[in-house]
Amino acid sequence: MKMKMKKNLYALLAGSVLLAACQTAPQQTVLKGELTGVESDTLIVNYFAVNDFRRQHVKHDTIALQQGKFSYTLPTDSIPTEVWLYAKPIAGMGYDMRANTQVVLFPGQTITLTGELKDCTASGSKFHDELAAVVAQQKPIRIQMDSVSSLLIKLQNEKVPQEEIQKLYTEQFKPLISQQKEVYVKYIREHLNSDASLYLLSQLGLKESKEFLPQLDAAVKEGQLASLYEWIDAAIQRDLAFEEAKKNVAEGKPAPDFTLTDINGKPFTLSSLRGKYVVLDFWGSWCGWCIKGMPEMKKYYAKYQNKLEIVGIDCRDTEEKWKDAVKRHELPWLNVQNDDATDATLLYAVNGFPTKIVIDPKGNINKIVIGEDPAFYKHLDQLFK
Repeated sequence: MKMKMKKNLYALLAGSVLLAACQTAPQQTVLKGELTGVESDTLIVNYFAVNDFRRQHVKHDTIALQQGKFSYTLPTDSIPTEVWLYAKPIAGMGYDMRANTQVVLFPGQTITLTGELKDCTASGSKFHDELAAVVAQQKPIRIQMDSVSSLLIKLQNEKVPQEEIQKLYTEQFKPLISQQKEVYVKYIREHLNSDASLYLLSQLGLKESKEFLPQLDAAVKEGQLASLYEWIDAAIQRDLAFEEAKKNVAEGKPAPDFTLTDINGKPFTLSSLRGKYVVLDFWGSWCGWCIKGMPEMKKYYAKYQNKLEIVGIDCRDTEEKWKDAVKRHELPWLNVQNDDATDATLLYAVNGFPTKIVIDPKGNINKIVIGEDPAFYKHLDQLFK
């Protein structure tokens, strides 16, 4: 299993946090710089809207380096864009070993990066200066994190038992995450009038967001990162709704009804299957365990096809990726896609993938299984023996 820095709610805590200021009207946005220590002559670019935390609309490109110098113009947009730069890998170098950095560009801003790629400095805005101060405070922590990360990757490549790697991660890496979080929280608490605090808040979790988001100045909430504020606020409201939904999703309780669009573009309503057993399979093409379990699901669907119906509910995919996955894996049951308006994952308080929910002929929840667990198939065998 590839070891990475622990993901927070919205994004990785790894790497430098480099940002630039913005103008309100969409204008040409330029990223340029002079970098040292890059062994290849090409940078790989991934960029997306700053509030696209699901990374559903990531764009990819490359930048040619001329003796470390480069200039790159981003497409015009009205929303701040987060850009990740990676050194093009050389032979024998894994993804996690590549130098990289991230920078958020605001419309109409030109920002310059200088220094080593993994520790470069951005210049050109007050906003960046504020972030740079925080980055400088936690630099000693990040150096330790990089060292431990390299060791974890080395142990993984040497096929060291996963238990030993996890032990090292828990004992040496997790405390560093906590230390880094403390630096961010201290800054946010002392700078509630700073856009930098809002961005740092997006790097933390819901606990911190619930505490500090309401305290931010109105100018920050409505400022150049307003779209980010709105996303975090929506995440908080969804979490509150999720906790409420959990009270109503349990074995023996009525299964919430919903209507979603099927793979043929037609509306499908769960209650239309009343009178037979139904399995709701919450999955996504991005979910390795979901895909790994499909052959066994197909086997059991063929075995009990006359006694149950499976409804595959695709989550967090684009329509194209969803349909491609259904076709590629030849999924024979009913297939629908979750959407934000209905959000079946919220109705059923789904917090892990895959999640399989068995519903009885009366429309009540019979069984909930989280993860790809043989217990699900044993339950079906007992149910239909």
